[in-house]
Amino acid sequence: MSKLLSTLNTGIASATDDLHRAELQAKKAGYLARVGRFEEAQQIIAQLRSAYGDGRSPSVSVWTMLAEGLLHTYRDMADEGADRIMRANVLAGAMRDRPLIAATATWRAHLQSERSEFKGMARSVDDAFANCTPEDHELLARLYMTIGNARMSVGSRTAANELYMFARHHALECGDQATIDALIYNKAAFALAWMRARSCYGELDQDLIRQIRVEIASAKTYQQLAEVGALANFVFLWEARLYLLSGEYDRAIPALESIQYMEPFARYNYHASLVRLEVAYCQIRTTQGIVDREAVRAAVDTDFSGLHDDDKLVATWLKREVVAAMPDLGDLSAASRRLEAAQAEFDASCLTLRNILDGLAPQPHIKRPPVAMPKPQS
Repeated sequence: MSKLLSTLNTGIASATDDLHRAELQAKKAGYLARVGRFEEAQQIIAQLRSAYGDGRSPSVSVWTMLAEGLLHTYRDMADEGADRIMRANVLAGAMRDRPLIAATATWRAHLQSERSEFKGMARSVDDAFANCTPEDHELLARLYMTIGNARMSVGSRTAANELYMFARHHALECGDQATIDALIYNKAAFALAWMRARSCYGELDQDLIRQIRVEIASAKTYQQLAEVGALANFVFLWEARLYLLSGEYDRAIPALESIQYMEPFARYNYHASLVRLEVAYCQIRTTQGIVDREAVRAAVDTDFSGLHDDDKLVATWLKREVVAAMPDLGDLSAASRRLEAAQAEFDASCLTLRNILDGLAPQPHIKRPPVAMPKPQS
């Protein structure tokens, strides 16, 4: 059992005030959702709704709404999760409840970042930091990780790694096992996402590929040892994409094909037709025959505008590569022009995000030097 969960259980057992106990139970439900213990989280939320559904405690109601948002997010990757957390944040602000503002703004920032709503993310980050205390280790860990992910997604690896160290420092302080697990995964996944985007410009860092390979393996091992069941499918998706990037096409094909049987994914970070293009590219590079030519044709004609900027760029590059190998699927000159436009759009979005991140308010909550990130074990 994680230290954070143990602390919550102790607080619930010893609480003498019913409202305080209910708030701790809501926090526990949110944590259980984050580690994939969905039925337990749902049961606690149902109990809180039954006891406090009459609105007699606005604070408990908002904490419960936050827990519901986390459950919908981690169990289903559903938009309903972001909506509930947004509503909880608005209500917390209206109540001028600083602990609630800090918690809801932290998670709102995380989900805004996931959806590439970076201006909103920056406002939520500033709001969360302004209402946090230095002892809010769980929230500070999540905030620093959110900013670190954003920095890594635009290739600012040095700044991102420093932020990840800050996040790990706070996660260790409160024993937040779920965030420690997420840090191991995110450090690798966001670096790989950046490198995958840069491969569309003809750039490939073999040393970084080897480093990420170890980190992905470490994330898989840690998830298994810690029995973290939430969003474990993402590790397998990025492992498959690492095979493609490193030229291990025979391994990438079955790994990518197996992804279609995994869930949940959100509409903004996964598209089955993009995976179909990735498989087709691998088959072309290994001179294997395309199993379903019409499926590949449909993938080439798919609109990927709802995905993240890096995925949109990769999809456009893959379309160009597939059309180059299979001219009957499209016009190569037009595909090349679309790739140039996608590269320019990606460059512009990265510049915009860097400027947003540079404009964040100072974060004064680190009291001592952070613990260095450990080297992952293979």
